[in-house]
Amino acid sequence: MVRKSSVAIIGCGALGSAAAQLLVRAGVGRIRVIDRDFVELSNLQRQILYNEEDVRSGHPKAIVCAEKLGKINSSIEVEPVIDDVLAEVLPGEKASKISELQEKGHLVGMVGDGVNDAPALTQADVGFAIGSGTDVAIESGDIILVRNDLRDIVAAIQLSKRTVKQVMQNLAWGFGYNTILIPLAAFGKLYPMYAGLAMALSSISVTSWSLTLRRYIAPIKRRINEEITSN
Repeated sequence: MVRKSSVAIIGCGALGSAAAQLLVRAGVGRIRVIDRDFVELSNLQRQILYNEEDVRSGHPKAIVCAEKLGKINSSIEVEPVIDDVLAEVLPGEKASKISELQEKGHLVGMVGDGVNDAPALTQADVGFAIGSGTDVAIESGDIILVRNDLRDIVAAIQLSKRTVKQVMQNLAWGFGYNTILIPLAAFGKLYPMYAGLAMALSSISVTSWSLTLRRYIAPIKRRINEEITSN
């Protein structure tokens, strides 16, 4: 499911490039990195992906970021975009941009930690609030990143997809189970005691399958653990 996903990263600065690296390592199928700014020597110490050679190259951040992400995971399609960037905007403009994307049929996620991010977090289909952020941002978010770890965004998406898959599996099992047994009970082919036992077993099986989600480990977490173990 993750390899079929397409993600757009707006802004390839310190936070954006860090998020992009996590997504690449998680195996997201396609990433668009959007940024028309250039790598500057003045704020190079804040960057984790760029170096002085990138400053001298004179290339926009999006192009440099795409090249380096491709080296991390060559199986991922990374597309640099140097236009359609919205930066240094007022809180209301952030929410308006999200609204425009939603009108085009996109599902929009927003990550923020400040008071100025609250309107955008509320407007987005899913708002991810940083746990160490302001109370206003936390109250506006749908999901709170308690550990302040951006990898939890990917983990939350993977867990939600796994949950939906489990729900559909439970519905299919319950529908098929009842489709077979209800007619048998209606025509007297199944004793009431056995019918009651069968319904109880159905509920137990569905509940047991749902409880397996408690042991679920998101693929990105598993991959990180494997990298730590191998190193």
